[in-house]
Amino acid sequence: MLRYMAFVWCEADAGQARVVQRLASRIGLRSPSGCCVVDRPGLKVHVWTDGQALGEVQPLADDGVLLGRLFTRVSDEEGEVPIPAILNAGVCARIARSGGRELIEGGYWGNYVALWRNPEDRHAFVLRGPASSLPCLYTSYRGVSVVFSCPEDLVRLAICRVSVDWEYLLAQLIVLLPSRHTGLRQVTELRSGECMRFDGGRSYSVEIYWDPRRIAQAETHCDRDLAATLRWKVKACVQAWATGHGRILHNLSGGLDSSIVLAALKGAPASPELICVTDYSVGADSDERAYARLAAACGRPCLHVETRRDASVRLEGMLGASRWIAPQGYLRRVEVARSRAELAQEYEASAIFDGSGGDQVFFSTAGSVSASDFVCRHGFAWPLARIIYISAQLERLSIWQVIGRALLAGGLSGRRDLFAELTSARTLLAADVIAAWRSNELVDSVRTHLAGLSPGKTLQVFLLSTLNDYYDPLGQPEDPVCISPLLSQPLLETVLRIPSYATIVGGMDRGLARRAFAAELPRAILQRRSKGGISEHIMAVLRANLPFLRELLLDGVLAQRRFLDRTKVAELLADRPTAATQGMAEIMRLICVEVWLRLWLQHAEATLPPGDRDISH
Repeated sequence: MLRYMAFVWCEADAGQARVVQRLASRIGLRSPSGCCVVDRPGLKVHVWTDGQALGEVQPLADDGVLLGRLFTRVSDEEGEVPIPAILNAGVCARIARSGGRELIEGGYWGNYVALWRNPEDRHAFVLRGPASSLPCLYTSYRGVSVVFSCPEDLVRLAICRVSVDWEYLLAQLIVLLPSRHTGLRQVTELRSGECMRFDGGRSYSVEIYWDPRRIAQAETHCDRDLAATLRWKVKACVQAWATGHGRILHNLSGGLDSSIVLAALKGAPASPELICVTDYSVGADSDERAYARLAAACGRPCLHVETRRDASVRLEGMLGASRWIAPQGYLRRVEVARSRAELAQEYEASAIFDGSGGDQVFFSTAGSVSASDFVCRHGFAWPLARIIYISAQLERLSIWQVIGRALLAGGLSGRRDLFAELTSARTLLAADVIAAWRSNELVDSVRTHLAGLSPGKTLQVFLLSTLNDYYDPLGQPEDPVCISPLLSQPLLETVLRIPSYATIVGGMDRGLARRAFAAELPRAILQRRSKGGISEHIMAVLRANLPFLRELLLDGVLAQRRFLDRTKVAELLADRPTAATQGMAEIMRLICVEVWLRLWLQHAEATLPPGDRDISH
């Protein structure tokens, strides 16, 4: 995996220059595998790579570097596949002169972070690409700005003391919120599509170059062939990411999203060898092998591997995860990610693909907001009756309930608060935690940023604001790269412009995606209305780990700080079998937050001052 750390300082400040020298020497002593790829007055960039990250370091002339993968855009014609971009001297000069906008507006996309220094005005810039999962984090040390990708390097090099940001963590207990804040008070995250401009040392400003909200406001007219456009974009993105990989392991669940990715992979001009893997377990909807077999057998042949889920996995392994700036999905990582990486290595696959993000991209929840969106855009025009009927079917609501929602959005614009509705599903948190969340500044800032969008676009932009993790907290350096091709900039831009009511064609969720790939997927998958689940398996995993989970949560940091309704958590973790699966997603979230806290609080310098116990702080 690719990691980096950069130092930005005022070249005229001798004291800052000496600090950078000491930090650079510390890197050499504690991380000897790294190399310095940019060494200019005011900017120094160190990079660590392994065999899977080769080719992801591209010079930006003599004054910068682009880290990650970059592709050129292609026209909206089927069959054209984006190719890896090579930045010549002229392009590098335009990037510097434009403050990085050339990368956004000049026909490029990918998963990258660019760092460079403008030789003319000597300002330094850091740009995190749109829809880029490659992290871009910021802190400062004795007047020097430190930009880096991995918090473990911050700890390893002892660059600064860190402490938990409890207000941020409070917000994340309810739902993942997009923010420059992190779980550490001393660390800021540059969001995808944002650019930092440094004026020496710690003085910097941030500008948004790519904003999904603005894209969503420019909706596409529905008289276009949206299905064809969607199909072309999906294929272009999936096949671009397949470039350079001779053998790919694909997580094939048997659902619509992973089957679409597989169909696009089978049509890739590079024709990589494909190994599809399907997990299954006992349960009403936990065995999707019949659907996965149909998808694997459709089109170009591929190897199909079926693996039974292991409910006896020991969750104590979560405490061996690497530290990150926010809680991650440790439970699923310890159960699935390691075995998947080992399987990929067994088959000598250099990449692991999946259909993650399909629910957000193809907008599986559009039925709940499509009527409201139509009223916001067109008023009470004649197609509304059909949209109301379809929405009622998809959401299993009465027609009058859907009409009520549409009237609320169209006649009383702004009265429906989607963020407030999120708290209704949180039953394991203390009442004062819920109250504090509703007045949380981070929640208010996200709500303000999304103001003015229709309910559907508010929901979709919000759901797409959180990308998959770039680093596996339990990963190893030799692990194959994990790629979620549906979360690519060109595809996100396309779906953000498609009205929600245009995605439910045919009276089915993700109806537009089904129509787009109707000729390339088995009929049974196209017509499938149920969605596979693993709730019974997860319950089995939790039951197998009850002693550990009781100690983790009932005697943990969250309980000590009175964030939990301890009685309800204890009831959910009781010995007797329980049907309380409604709290399962929430308990998994609490487990991940508790693990994250313990990982950081084990670090002596991450402890809080005595008496810091008020959740409002």
